[in-house]
Amino acid sequence: MDLFNQPPLTSKQIGILRAENKQEEIEPGWQDFAIAKFKEFLSFNHQFITEDFRLWAEANGLSQPPEPRAYGALILKVQKKGLIQWNGTYQEMKESKSHGCPKKVWVKVS
Repeated sequence: MDLFNQPPLTSKQIGILRAENKQEEIEPGWQDFAIAKFKEFLSFNHQFITEDFRLWAEANGLSQPPEPRAYGALILKVQKKGLIQWNGTYQEMKESKSHGCPKKVWVKVS
């Protein structure tokens, strides 16, 4: 890969990277632990939105990051690893503070 001929990062990508880096500063190894938890989650969830994983993971030992975009970085990593893919649809978030914001529905890659 030629790192010098890459398109510039979008503001969304920059925000996700900042959140990931900040979380690793606060809690080194968080991303690796989160990926391990994600693989466990995939053993019994084949279709989900990120909120489903976040709620389960935080109830099962993953600390809550101060910046929720740290989960965005995690989802991008597991997608790049080929563990999940977007199924082309959206689902409303469940928590009332999210006001039903639509989020991508992810599926486990077999």
